[in-house]
Amino acid sequence: MKKIIIEPDGQTFDPNDYESKLSSIKTKLQEEVLAPAQAQAESCEESGGKYKMFISPALVSAKMYECLMVYKPFNLSEIQQLDEKDLISARNCFIRLTSYLLDICPVFTPDKAMFCAFLNTTVDVYDNLLNNGNSIIISINSVLISQNFQTSSSGIAKEKSIITKLQSKTDGFGLVKNPEVVNNTINVGIDRNNINEKLDRWLNNQRLDKPKK
Repeated sequence: MKKIIIEPDGQTFDPNDYESKLSSIKTKLQEEVLAPAQAQAESCEESGGKYKMFISPALVSAKMYECLMVYKPFNLSEIQQLDEKDLISARNCFIRLTSYLLDICPVFTPDKAMFCAFLNTTVDVYDNLLNNGNSIIISINSVLISQNFQTSSSGIAKEKSIITKLQSKTDGFGLVKNPEVVNNTINVGIDRNNINEKLDRWLNNQRLDKPKK
């Protein structure tokens, strides 16, 4: 399915052109986030001060959504008309995007809402495809969960906020402690024992990595 949107200025854009989306997001972030941060750091160094360049994850997210939240999202029937190669392209381009985002902002944690914006659909449609066993959506869901756990376990992002996101049934991933009810949303590269360990750690307000006396 190729859906061409006519812009007010007469230009056209295809929301399925994921390579173009990836390029436009990277360009926007380079011009409006990275360049100003680098200029500020350089200015501080020239004046003899010390400045550690900081990229705000909230700003990165906002600039990304500026590029993506422009068009009416596809409903379920429209998404189901997409060729499998279109979904694969969306998944692969988004993974490349998250790699870029984590490179410029290590505390950034991608989630399914971001992928939905990239795919030009809604979280409800995503969840429907996930629960009905769409293998491509299952795979990107597993990647997102894995990226969140890796960011948390490395100490880059706050573990509590990551666990909250993973447990949320709306914008998060709806993970639960009981492995018997954890479905195919975590079947690629995720250790269920590790998930339960982290959930227990948070729920009991303990840290397993503290040295024992």
